[in-house]
Amino acid sequence: MKDMSDSRAKVESMIQHCYSTWGETYYKDYYGENAPYPPVDIDMLRRIITGSGAKSLIDAGCGPASFLRHLTQDGIALYGFDLTAEMVAEAKRVMSEHGIDRDNIWQGSVLDRSDYLREGMPSQYDAAVCFGVLPHIRSEDDETVLHNLYHSVSPGGLVVVEARNALFSLFTQNRYSYQFIRDELIRADDLI
Repeated sequence: MKDMSDSRAKVESMIQHCYSTWGETYYKDYYGENAPYPPVDIDMLRRIITGSGAKSLIDAGCGPASFLRHLTQDGIALYGFDLTAEMVAEAKRVMSEHGIDRDNIWQGSVLDRSDYLREGMPSQYDAAVCFGVLPHIRSEDDETVLHNLYHSVSPGGLVVVEARNALFSLFTQNRYSYQFIRDELIRADDLI
């Protein structure tokens, strides 16, 4: 068990290091009008959330409030957390500019069930989203994240998770990229 927690800590430390310098520019780099592959999912996701009738939402791995900032006018109580302190600081700044309490954003891990819960916050939400997170965690931890998301919403609540396919690997460097290059392009097992 210690090896697993050491491995998780190492992965999370690498993620934090990677994103620590990106807090203030991440949104512009990925969601801005000159972004190399601007997300097409914001409007779709917003329609799903607002159409569900959700009154509260948690964004697990919210980054600099990349998605949350698009819901500030929809009458939904918004909450989010991210692993990286610099992303959390930017999310707090952005959300407070939209009149959202800074305490609604905190630092936490999608792998730790207790990080979905905060004193003074709902014990369950009407909806949960988790976008751009799974590519950065170990595949054996996917089930833990899904379990945590499931238990963070009230019965009948909505959970929306982004899953990317191998073609996305051509544009990014994450666990899917590694698996795609190793298994599909190089076919490492055939080389041996």
